[in-house]
Amino acid sequence: SSSEKGNTIGLTPLPEALRDPAKAACESLAQRLSAVRYSTRFALALFYESKSIDMQTLLNSQHWRGKYVFDDPIVRYLSIENYKFSRDESEMLALLVHTSVPFGIDALSKIRVAEAADGEEGRVRAELITQEQILRSVGELLPILSGVTPCKSVLHTWEQSQVSKGFYQSSNIVHQPAALALGLEETGPFKVLLEDDLHSKEDP
Repeated sequence: SSSEKGNTIGLTPLPEALRDPAKAACESLAQRLSAVRYSTRFALALFYESKSIDMQTLLNSQHWRGKYVFDDPIVRYLSIENYKFSRDESEMLALLVHTSVPFGIDALSKIRVAEAADGEEGRVRAELITQEQILRSVGELLPILSGVTPCKSVLHTWEQSQVSKGFYQSSNIVHQPAALALGLEETGPFKVLLEDDLHSKEDP
């Protein structure tokens, strides 16, 4: 029922656990937890009508469902989502794009500056610029989409993508625990931080 309470909550990312740092086990632990840093990137979902592109040619010419891209400064990962559901060329193309971390950090900084200067209008304008930059790179990587306007697009700011500086600084994770207990609160469940927040990861 809605009145029932769970006994344990798994928390990730760390900002969810540090909304009230005083509830951490001790001050030094809270400081170490607060020092964990995350990489930032954008995710862009693009949808193209089948009549605007040669879907069959695209799907047949790409021998991957998802792939990492390392020779582009903006795009880091591409995924043709149709492969997850259907290869029917009559359906619209669904393409998922992840940006690189350096681009994500720079673009998010510009969006925040624009929002501070011009409010909501500035933020929207900066996000459109970010999306246009990503689209240009997609067109270069997939020439069949160059100059084609998606019928729908959704830009997501992935501010806490992966851990760039973890709770544990050693690269040897064999003897490091995969979770960290924060303690038992009198009026709440037992909180456990999960592995994603504890270990640093390579994240281009």
